This record gives sequence, structure tokens and C-alpha cells, in this order.
Amino acid sequence: MLSLFNEILLEECHGTVTVDNCSATEATTYIYLDDFVFTGFRLKTDLESWLIKDAPENINLYVVAYGSYLGFWNNLDSTC
Repeated sequence: MLSLFNEILLEECHGTVTVDNCSATEATTYIYLDDFVFTGFRLKTDLESWLIKDAPENINLYVVAYGSYLGFWNNLDSTC
């Protein structure tokens, strides 16, 4: 999955950004990349912990997943 994402980064950023050379210290946009979201619990706990402890202020955060299962409440609410 990271390999596919890296290909997209290279194409969209005209060969200047890769998964390996992204710098979180200067970033204003973050991407949570996952293959599939089932209950949404992992997504919620990962993001909640990071947002409370480590995330800088005033960022753009995108959640990208190949697919999801909408059978549980964690996936029905778009807020963390």
C-alpha cells in the first residue's frame, strides 16, 4: 500500500516528494493511510491519541482508506 501511495506522491508532486522524504516537522497536511476500516476503533484511537499528544495546531488531516465497513458506530460518525 505504501508503494502505491508513493507512486501517487511522485506523480502528484512532480517527483519531489516520496514517502521516505516527507518531513513531519514542516508539514501542514497529514494523511492517515489505511487499507481498510472495519469498526473504526483503530482509526479513532490512533488519531485521538496523536491529536491530543503530538499533532501541531492548524493542520489539514485526510483519512484515506481503500474501503470500509459501515456496520459499527465508529464509522458512522465523521468526528473523532
